Amino acid sequence: MSVPGSNNQRIETDEFMLTLRNIKRSNGIIYAEYEPENSNTTGNISIRISDKEVISTEASEYDKDFPIYLNHAIKALKTLANEEKLPEEKMLCGIEGAYNATPFRLYIALCNQLLYT
Repeated sequence: MSVPGSNNQRIETDEFMLTLRNIKRSNGIIYAEYEPENSNTTGNISIRISDKEVISTEASEYDKDFPIYLNHAIKALKTLANEEKLPEEKMLCGIEGAYNATPFRLYIALCNQLLYT
């Protein structure tokens, strides 16, 4: 168990938001475009449904150097692959881990988590 304020304390703080669009399924493959943080830049993903193998990806311009949003989009699309009816669009919001977060950042992240999920 971590003690608050200790160096090994894990607190969820770094927020993210992305939107999956044009989600389609055809010939055993699920496809979607993703847009991180309302950036007006999109990337895309194709996943084989049978084994959840990523067939192709193209990172958005927003996260091409550090594709954290692409990774979240892949995880979400793999989950959606099991759904019988696909949404046309899906907004995802969440928080990622960080160490020794300030209480204010934690408060903001948790508020956003409650508001947008």
